[in-house]
Amino acid sequence: MTSTNLLVNLSQFSAFVPVIAGMVYFTKLDNGFKALAVFVCIALVTEYFANWYAQHINGNNLPPLHIFSLIEYGFLSWVFCTRITVKYKWWVWFVLFIIAMGFAWYNAFIKGGWHRMNDFARTYDSIVLTIFSLVFFLRMLRVDMIIPMHTNALFWYTCAVFIYFSINLFFFLFFNQIADKPDGIKTLGLGIHAMVNIFANLLYAQSFRCFRNKPI
Repeated sequence: MTSTNLLVNLSQFSAFVPVIAGMVYFTKLDNGFKALAVFVCIALVTEYFANWYAQHINGNNLPPLHIFSLIEYGFLSWVFCTRITVKYKWWVWFVLFIIAMGFAWYNAFIKGGWHRMNDFARTYDSIVLTIFSLVFFLRMLRVDMIIPMHTNALFWYTCAVFIYFSINLFFFLFFNQIADKPDGIKTLGLGIHAMVNIFANLLYAQSFRCFRNKPI
C-alpha cells in the first residue's frame, strides 16, 4: 500500500470521528450544529457510496460527488448563517445558494459533464466558504473573546472550514488539469486533499465536544 492510499484510507476512516461525536452530543447541540451533525452523517454515507459506485458501476466516483458538493455548501453556509444577526441573512444565503446551483448545473450539463470534476462549482463553494470563515475569525476576535477559544465550538468549526476550503481551493480549480497529468502529480494532489480532510474531520468533532458541559 502506498503512502497516498494509506492517507486516503485514513481520510475515509476519519469521517467516523465527527459522526460519533455528533451523535454523542446531539441533544446538547444548538440548531446550527445539529445541522452540522446531520451533514457529517451525509458526508460519511456519500464517501463510502462514492467508492462503491466507482468500484461497481462506473470506475469514476465523481457523479455522486457533484450532488454532494452542493449539499455540502448548503449545510456549511447554513451553520454560519445561524450565527449571524443581520436582518436579511437568509435572503443572502438563498441568493448565494442559487448561484452555487447555477455553477453545479453548468459543470454537470455544459462543461465536462458528470464524470469530470465540478471545478467551477467547487471553486465557487471554496471561495464563499473561505470568505465566511475569515469574516467569522474577525468577528470572534472582536466580539467573542469572552469565550475562551478552546471551548468555542464556532472557532473549531471555522478552523475546519477555513483549512479545508482554503487549502483545497486550487486543487479543486485545477483538478481536471491535474487528472490529465502524470500519476505522480495526481497522487500528490490526492494525498494533500486526504490530509486536509483528516484535519477537518477532527476539528468538526472538536466543535461538537465543546457542547459536552452544556446542560440538556
